[in-house]
This record gives sequence, C-alpha cells and structure tokens, in this order.
Amino acid sequence: MGGWAALLSAMKLSPRIAGMVLINPAPDFTEKLTVANWTAEQVKQLEDNGVVYEPSGYEEPYAYSKALIEDGRANQILDFPIPITCPIWILQGMDDTVVPWQHSRRIVDMITSQDVTYTLVKGGDHSLSRPQDLKLLQAAIENLIKM
Repeated sequence: MGGWAALLSAMKLSPRIAGMVLINPAPDFTEKLTVANWTAEQVKQLEDNGVVYEPSGYEEPYAYSKALIEDGRANQILDFPIPITCPIWILQGMDDTVVPWQHSRRIVDMITSQDVTYTLVKGGDHSLSRPQDLKLLQAAIENLIKM
C-alpha cells in the first residue's frame, strides 16, 4: 500500500518530488488484486459485515474494510497515464506472493517519466529484506541521491 500512497502523493506534489524508490508497489490492489479474486461469498461478507479477513502469511490476517475498498476504487491510477516525471526506481520480488510482478510492471507503462528503472529480483519476496535485496535498495537510493 505504501507504493500506491507514494504515487498518489507524488502526483499531487510532482514538481517538488526529486525521485522515488518503490518496493513491490501495488497501486489499485484493492480492486485489481483483491476484489477481482474474491468469491461471491466474500463480496457478500463485505456488504453484510463491512470487512473481509484473509490469511496473510503473518500472525495477523489481512482485514479489508468496506471503507478501504471504496477508497481504493476512488483512487485507482493504473488505467490512465500517471503524471509523474521524476526518476523512479522500482524493485520487485519475483517470488512476491502478495504483489505479482506483472502487476507492478504496469506502472512502467503508465508513468509519464522517461527515467524509470524496473528491477526484478529473482528469489525476492514481498519484504525484499534479504541482505542482497537491501544492497539493491541502498544502491537505488544512492543512485537517486547522485542525480
């Protein structure tokens, strides 16, 4: 969700943004990755209870509230050009079970910046927290600082 929020913020503050590093970004995930894969029963559960819980692979389940889903629908950005022109580095784990790399790859096609680096990290998961992943993150940040 952080990448989506960063992109939305950059769209509003574009002239003041010097660069961005996004890790496994998932704009529009509520609609395109979550609701799109729900069963009719889960959709009904959202309407009836106002929340749907799904296993997360962590201790706590993911909780999708009706407010989150509605806010997500109102803030989708992958269906039209994303007006951000600063340099952007996107790091995406190929083994991310939360955000498929094909989803984050759509950002490259939709963003208006001509300076986009998209790196697929073989064996990388959603956290991209292995030592080699952290080195890639550090290198991306250092490259942006040098610009």
